[in-house]
Amino acid sequence: MIARLHIMFEPITEADFETLRKVATRVTTDRESIRVSLGEKPNWLIVEFKMARQTQNAAVDAIDRSLKYDCGRSSDTVIQFPRSETEEARAKRKNEKNKAKRRADRLARG
Repeated sequence: MIARLHIMFEPITEADFETLRKVATRVTTDRESIRVSLGEKPNWLIVEFKMARQTQNAAVDAIDRSLKYDCGRSSDTVIQFPRSETEEARAKRKNEKNKAKRRADRLARG
């Protein structure tokens, strides 16, 4: 699964980029997937990386532990788990299947 962190620093320093790489390195399953970039809003950095598939609560806990260890200068954090194209397509197929089943059940009841 993909994790995306938006982290606010005031002001952003070069060391903050390396700090976010360290945070991601602790929880990623693929070090090559780590991407750190400037956010669209001022003073925000974004780090994106792959994690092992797990519940989002477990992933948030792991990320939070890593952030507390390394990222004391941050003033705000947003954690997201965007779906990949494959996951999005799978969810859409599942949703369509469930809709068709509900329609069939309504027709059968009368």
